[in-house]
Amino acid sequence: MKMSSRAVVSHVPYSVSQCALDIVATEEMEPHSKGALVSAAKKRLKAHIALNWLIYIAYKQDLDMTPGLANHIVKGWIGRSISRSLLKKLFSVSSRSAGDKSIDAQKVDEVVVSYRDNVLRDMNNSLIEVESEAALLLHR
Repeated sequence: MKMSSRAVVSHVPYSVSQCALDIVATEEMEPHSKGALVSAAKKRLKAHIALNWLIYIAYKQDLDMTPGLANHIVKGWIGRSISRSLLKKLFSVSSRSAGDKSIDAQKVDEVVVSYRDNVLRDMNNSLIEVESEAALLLHR
């Protein structure tokens, strides 16, 4: 089912500021615990950015976006998956079964290549902002 015939998709945002606050909250922790939590915060931010791009592209190109198609696109951008349950929440249609493949499955490579640089640039710029904001918060 094309995105133009679906309700607008939304998800819980995870902002640069929230990521910075999560990182600052680890300041007094042991290094091994701190590293894991900082890494998790940065992964959440990257997932949020990838989801925003998926939603944008799905509507812009009126794709038949399924959780599987979204997963393949994200893997093409960042080399790993993001929450399958979140992808299901955002892109599944109750009348569709797992065997109903997207009619746009052949567009994965095109979408990955067309948007990869923009997605990665957004992620890198956001991580730079996180580091800057976290540093400001720590030195107040």
